Amino acid sequence: MSFTRQSILFIGGLDISVDETMLYHTFVEFPLSYIKIAKDRNTGVSLGYGFIGFKNYSKAEEAMIKLNNKIVRNKKIRISWFDKDKKKNKK
Repeated sequence: MSFTRQSILFIGGLDISVDETMLYHTFVEFPLSYIKIAKDRNTGVSLGYGFIGFKNYSKAEEAMIKLNNKIVRNKKIRISWFDKDKKKNKK
């Protein structure tokens, strides 16, 4: 299945104890395709951010509007569109 970048959200500000299951329960009302939390290669500890893929743009937009700045594990999460091209430009 291919995803447009508009159907992928970047989730920042995550507490290191937040895992994919917790994020799933936070976003459960939306049709998700995947959840991925970035982790340190050596330790496996969360890097405090992740990505959530949605089945369509409108649901991703709705989730961003509704859940941006939500408190998860005593930390405010930040949600924005994932920009794959921006990542390439940093390298």
